[in-house]
Amino acid sequence: MLGVAVVGATLTQPATQAIDWLKVNQPVGIVSPSEFNSSIAPKYVQSGKSVVETEVEPVFRNAALPIDRLTQAQNEISSYAALQDDWDGNGASPPDSRQLADAIALLGHLPGGIAIPTPMIGSSGDVGLYWDMPSFYADIAFEGNGSLSIFVKNKQTAEENFASVNDLHSLSQDWFAQMLGRGQNA
Repeated sequence: MLGVAVVGATLTQPATQAIDWLKVNQPVGIVSPSEFNSSIAPKYVQSGKSVVETEVEPVFRNAALPIDRLTQAQNEISSYAALQDDWDGNGASPPDSRQLADAIALLGHLPGGIAIPTPMIGSSGDVGLYWDMPSFYADIAFEGNGSLSIFVKNKQTAEENFASVNDLHSLSQDWFAQMLGRGQNA
């Protein structure tokens, strides 16, 4: 009899009701870049009213356009100009403005099909770029006044190559293809 009373009490309780939602006419904020993985985002806030709206809007409508990798690399190199003595807390030197200019210039010379390299700066203030791809590793060190050196290692054959260049503005697509290989897409 007790079992019947418990079952009867359970059946007579009101059904659980979903919380009502009310549409808000405010832009949806983008909290993280991962939100670009979804094409729509809900545009609701919780409300005690009985109005329920299910409108959604595209995430990208209110979001800034994503920055391409080339622009990100250029911006990072440009940001190095603000570094002062001891920027790393261990006595690091600031970068040479000529090296910064050369790194940005080289990025502008990259032919299509070559991945955008990652910028780097050493504690000595030396500026460089590097690629760490499945088939090869390469790094470029800028020496200022258009001079640079490049080290490349083929990961499949373990072959290494080193070259110095006196004028980065004279680099051709063939030079990049010879040093980095063709079709090294990002």
